[in-house]
Order: sequence, then structure tokens, then C-alpha cells
Amino acid sequence: MGRKIEMKKIEEITKRQVTFSKRRSSLIKKAEEIAVCCDVDVFFVAFSPSGRISKFCSQKSIEDMIHRYINLPVERRLTHIADVQEKVEKLRHLNHIKGDVSKIHFLEKQFVSLSILFHLINFLCH
Repeated sequence: MGRKIEMKKIEEITKRQVTFSKRRSSLIKKAEEIAVCCDVDVFFVAFSPSGRISKFCSQKSIEDMIHRYINLPVERRLTHIADVQEKVEKLRHLNHIKGDVSKIHFLEKQFVSLSILFHLINFLCH
């Protein structure tokens, strides 16, 4: 098993860039593995702090994958946002983790990222 890493921003810029590069490569490999082994369509995109894009798409066209997502009914697109929002609310109500705010911050960032993605897709659709 891997070691536990605290979920927080890496403050040292060089270390953050090296970590991003290594993890990006690992994520792309995993995306390809799950696409091949499980016969599923996978789309992955990441923007580096400098704005460079890294992407993987198991299909011929990234645009086709984006259109498939856009064409989903809104309630199916929002399920992830609702799940994350629900988890954040549950964590806020748990008194015994008051000292462990990193989990709440992590989930809040996920919710904000998904909300931004949703708004961007809606903007592109209209």
C-alpha cells in the first residue's frame, strides 16, 4: 500500500511542479488502463500552473466526448455536484472532526471545481 499524503497545496513551487508532472503521468496511465481493461470511454484533462494542457481521450475525438457529456440530461450531469455538496454538508455536521478541516476544504474545492465546469459547459452550449 502507498503512504498517506496530507491533502494540501504544496507550497514549494519546484516541488509542486515535479509532483504535478509525476501524478499527471500516473493519472493518464490509469485512465488508459481503465479504458482498455474495462472497455469504457475515458476523457481526462489537466491544466498545469503555467497553462499547458495535458489530455487523454480513449475515443478518436475529444469533442465527441465533450458533446456526449453536454447532451446528457442536466440531472445526470449534476449528480456529482450534488454528491459532493451532500458530503460537505455531512462533514460540517460531524462534531468529532472539528480539528480535521482538511477533508472539508478538499471536498469544498471539488464542489467549486465541478460547479465551474458545469457553468463552463452550459456557457459553451448556449
